[in-house]
Amino acid sequence: MRTQVTFDCADPHAQAAFWAEVFGSVVEDHSRLVDQLVADGHMPAEDRIVVNGRSAFRDVAACQDSAGCRAPALLPARARRQDGEEPDASGHPCR
Repeated sequence: MRTQVTFDCADPHAQAAFWAEVFGSVVEDHSRLVDQLVADGHMPAEDRIVVNGRSAFRDVAACQDSAGCRAPALLPARARRQDGEEPDASGHPCR
């Protein structure tokens, strides 16, 4: 059985890198998809950032075990407030 864990955080890319190190897994590379979505007009360019020299989704990252199912799939994500304002420094959307 595969486990997937999604959690809110202020910096999903830092969290993905941390958990990939803890579990000996890899951070997924979404650069081709991100670039294609922006090029096709399906994603605003401001939702793309550069992480380690590659395009990435601004608000989500993912890491998973490249060798099998030892580690859970982890999806750190940055929540957005309903009013459109940025979350505070803690990353919590309700503060």
